Amino acid sequence: MGQWTQSGQMGRLRVLRPRLAQVAARIAVLTREDLERARDASRDREQATQALYKIARSQRLRLRFLARDLYTCWLCGRIEGSCVRPVCDQVEPHRGDVARFWAGPFQTLCKSCHDGDKQRMEWWIR
Repeated sequence: MGQWTQSGQMGRLRVLRPRLAQVAARIAVLTREDLERARDASRDREQATQALYKIARSQRLRLRFLARDLYTCWLCGRIEGSCVRPVCDQVEPHRGDVARFWAGPFQTLCKSCHDGDKQRMEWWIR
């Protein structure tokens, strides 16, 4: 029959195994791109200013400042060859203010510095 433990109850491992197999079949494996896409969608819903990043004027502004800085991160000096990875960052956070969003000043950061070091600096300033 089943395997008995010292307390006299049947072990639950054999009972749980079929249930775990059913649960594992329902778990979706998400890629990094899927997670970033979901995060961007929720961010767009949460803050109206996030939609400004998607318009053509913002993309032109971004490319202008990336080219000005030669795609070089201001914090670590890394040069990004692809125009997808570098981030055109507002030196002073706009905090949802549209006028400050367009006013700048801007700097080029690599994605890891923007998402790590810069976010920590802004958190301490709050």
